[in-house]
Order: sequence, then C-alpha cells, then structure tokens
Amino acid sequence: MDITGILTIIGIVVMLGLAGGFAFGALKVKQLNAKLDSQVAPKLDDLHGKLGNVKAACAQADPLMQSVNVALDALDVEVVKADGKLNQLKGLTGKISGVVEMLPTK
Repeated sequence: MDITGILTIIGIVVMLGLAGGFAFGALKVKQLNAKLDSQVAPKLDDLHGKLGNVKAACAQADPLMQSVNVALDALDVEVVKADGKLNQLKGLTGKISGVVEMLPTK
C-alpha cells in the first residue's frame, strides 16, 4: 500500500467519524427539543389561561375607571361650588368687619 491509499483510508475514517458525530448531535438536539416541548407547552398553556384572566379583569376595570372619572368630575363641580360659597362668605365677612368698625365705641 502506498501513501495515497493510507491517506484515503484515514480520510474515510475521519469522514465516517464526523458523520457519526453529526448524527449523534442531531439526535441529541431532537431529544432536547422534545424535552423542551414537553416542559414548555404546559407552561405556555397555563400562561394563556392566566392571560385570559387578566384580559377579563382589564375588561372589568375599564368601566370601573369610567365610573371613577365621572365621580371625580362630580366632586370637582362640588369643590368649585364650595369655593364660590367660601368666596361669598369672605366678601360678607369683609363687609361685616367694616360695619363693626363703624359702630361707635363707648
């Protein structure tokens, strides 16, 4: 056997080793993928269920926020009315103070 025959045999053995390594790697990746699918799929299903619950809660929160906004607007109107009454009272107390100062003292 000459050197080219030996190198050919070594090349074939190396190529077969690489092919076996790639096949083994592909099997391990497939096993890992199956394992991840079996572990991740239930968690994703659970997450979808929780997301549905959150969507339902958000749907209930929106009308509640609208009611709160209406109540705050009504409260704001009442505060403005009270401020107007206090301003009237301030003017009235100023007039009363002026009248009391004009009263004769003994």
